[in-house]
Amino acid sequence: MAKIYSKLLPLAFYSSKADKQAQKDRNGDDNDTAVLLCPKNTLIDFQIQRNSTPDTITDFKVYTENDVVEVDLDNDLISLITVTNENILLDILSYSHHELASEIECGVYYIYVTDGTLEWYSDDFRVIDYEMDFETNVGINTVTPININISAGNNLII
Repeated sequence: MAKIYSKLLPLAFYSSKADKQAQKDRNGDDNDTAVLLCPKNTLIDFQIQRNSTPDTITDFKVYTENDVVEVDLDNDLISLITVTNENILLDILSYSHHELASEIECGVYYIYVTDGTLEWYSDDFRVIDYEMDFETNVGINTVTPININISAGNNLII
């Protein structure tokens, strides 16, 4: 069974690419029916939970759906908070939207994070021609509306 590391936020993480694929297969996810949308100048906020360890993040990358590195991000963009849950020390690794140094091209991607021992692979997400205004925290649509079929009979207009 795939270990899902985040159920509170929309972007789930898995301990291996095989677990991620197994979850997609169970969901029938083909990137046309279940799509998380992301602006091109930031990433979707996420959290990863692990047992507490002194290991720090060694890689934080965005990959294309074809496993090509699109962006190699600064590991310091992921913050670490250690908490106690039922007498167990847990680390909460979290990313809260930061403006990226360069925009990500429109397409389907996933996030890869590792601390050198453990690895995490995110659900796929689709970057669209849309930007986050960091002064107002409001999204700016930079193109004419696009129509994405999210389920039979339901369309999302952006």
